[in-house]
Amino acid sequence: MSIVTKVYSKRFSHSEIEIIHNYVIDKLQVKDLFKVRDRFEGNQYLINVTKKYFTAKTILEYCNFEKRNEIKIGFLNSINLEKMLGVKINLLENKLDMNDILDTKNQVFVFINIESKICELYGVIIETNYLINNIQNYLNQFKSIIYNK
Repeated sequence: MSIVTKVYSKRFSHSEIEIIHNYVIDKLQVKDLFKVRDRFEGNQYLINVTKKYFTAKTILEYCNFEKRNEIKIGFLNSINLEKMLGVKINLLENKLDMNDILDTKNQVFVFINIESKICELYGVIIETNYLINNIQNYLNQFKSIIYNK
């Protein structure tokens, strides 16, 4: 068993959070964020989109993926991140959950604090070249439809 350590941390800006909020408002076709949060399903959708966006953007930034800021949020929300990366992704609800990790091979552990706007990646050693090759091969299937114009 290898020791899992923090390999990267990203703090999201207010403008990045606003992008998520605007996407969810448009997707749910509601007037504002209050209407999203007014219903359990809307708020849960917002949380799910935020977690997926935080995870994808943090991993793409960790890899220094060149076109990471050009990828549409709707695309990031719709993909299977594990398929794109070629590794298993485990979302940790609590950092203490890392004490229970037994198998670390080919896995990325992600801790997200939405209130603090932080996403942290944990793992043994995450080979960025391996991730970049997987990301590029996966994205090549979709051509330019995934990028903002």
